[in-house]
Amino acid sequence: MTQNSPLVAVVGSTGTGKSRLSIELAIALRAGIGSVLGSWKNSKIINADAMQVYKGLDLVTNKVTESEMNGIEHTLFDFRDLDHEYVITEWVTDATAEISTAHANNQLPIVVGGTTYWVQHLLFANGLTSLKDSIHDPVHESSISTSLIDLPSSLQQLFNNLPPRGDGVDETMAFDLHNLLSHLDPVTATRWHWKDTRKVLRSLNIIRESNKTVQDAYEAQLDPISRQVPCYVLHALPTYISRYPAIVFWLYMDPNHLNPILDARIDKMVELGLKNEIEAMRKVISSAENRGQMTGLNQAIGYKEFEAYLNDTSRPQAEFNRGVVQMKTATRQYAARQVKWLKSRLLPAISASSNVHIVLLNIRDVECWETDILKPSLEHLKNFLNGCPPPEPEPGDLLRDFIEEMRLSAQ
Repeated sequence: MTQNSPLVAVVGSTGTGKSRLSIELAIALRAGIGSVLGSWKNSKIINADAMQVYKGLDLVTNKVTESEMNGIEHTLFDFRDLDHEYVITEWVTDATAEISTAHANNQLPIVVGGTTYWVQHLLFANGLTSLKDSIHDPVHESSISTSLIDLPSSLQQLFNNLPPRGDGVDETMAFDLHNLLSHLDPVTATRWHWKDTRKVLRSLNIIRESNKTVQDAYEAQLDPISRQVPCYVLHALPTYISRYPAIVFWLYMDPNHLNPILDARIDKMVELGLKNEIEAMRKVISSAENRGQMTGLNQAIGYKEFEAYLNDTSRPQAEFNRGVVQMKTATRQYAARQVKWLKSRLLPAISASSNVHIVLLNIRDVECWETDILKPSLEHLKNFLNGCPPPEPEPGDLLRDFIEEMRLSAQ
């Protein structure tokens, strides 16, 4: 790894404008953004959205259109058949190959997407806590790491997006949760009936927070060191090994401002033909030879919320309307989970790294995008490419608040 192999990443919760910013950065680079060392005269956008890799589903996954791409090359995007699951290990392999090709062609790779654990696994060879054991003690290495890497992507997605509560979970989700627990901790899975969702979910949360089986997590509590240091703090203890010098742009919007935007986006999807798209998706899933490979699509936001509507042959409009309301709720919850991951997982990893830098862009007013978001992003990008990392956040800066929140939680 050298300074001649930089990487740009754009992350953030759904609806914050990640695709917009990545394309605008690429356009500016193509046009020339001022004095930049090296020969980066073009760029390539690499998709890091686990659902946008699949063909179709343009509305449900909110894909950018060809006209919105503005001639910028997009890769790992809209290329996989729906019945051929795409797992994280495949994506990391493909993404690193795309990055190498970009560097060889003097293209600046820009990774963009909301599947943040994919981005984190790409940035850090040893740093994704849900896929690699992050407790710096080989004697106590957890088998969970290996089990997670071997999971199909549908179960990986479920693991990283567990429902907040066990009550209200339908039977399909309940069975999938128990299946996930059986893969990760078969001993504990045998203790609970698959319909006992509350206990199954509690076990999965213990595994996710501790990166251990339930029994190992309980035994670790007997260790006085473990009692003093919360498990999520242990995730940040190792030195994170970055694959590339990188700058990460984190687009953030307060939920009070973001949620109405998300609701309006779904209303627009309905206007553009969401009903037809979920009908087509149902036909694909129903005709698939291996439905087990399509678990992730079954759980995709924008499909599972319409199960009652799709199961009723009369297709009642009232059920569709209820599905729209549920889709809005699920999308808001998903956005909150994305922020939680960024704050509790990616931010500690970047803080423990020496050459991966993060810039938080707080979107207070979408109408001020040019001055508040694009202009500072271009300045930070130019400085990064010239070897100047972003400055430390000032007092009152939201990123500084998040870092302080992270440090306080470690005490």
